[in-house]
Amino acid sequence: MLVLSRREGELIYIGIPQGDGSYQMVEIKVVSIRAANVSVGITAPQEYVIHRQEVWEEIEQEGGLARRV
Repeated sequence: MLVLSRREGELIYIGIPQGDGSYQMVEIKVVSIRAANVSVGITAPQEYVIHRQEVWEEIEQEGGLARRV
């Protein structure tokens, strides 16, 4: 696991190589920090599936994404 420290307003980029020298990028931004809560914003290609852990676990218990799509 890579652990990064970021301040409010700072970004993290995750790139997936596309084979032609370009990258498909996911941008994660620390939107706000209040006490023990950190709000993040995620910008990703539309075909990416993004869920909170508890939502993902519920989807998996119901048979995964294949049934829901």
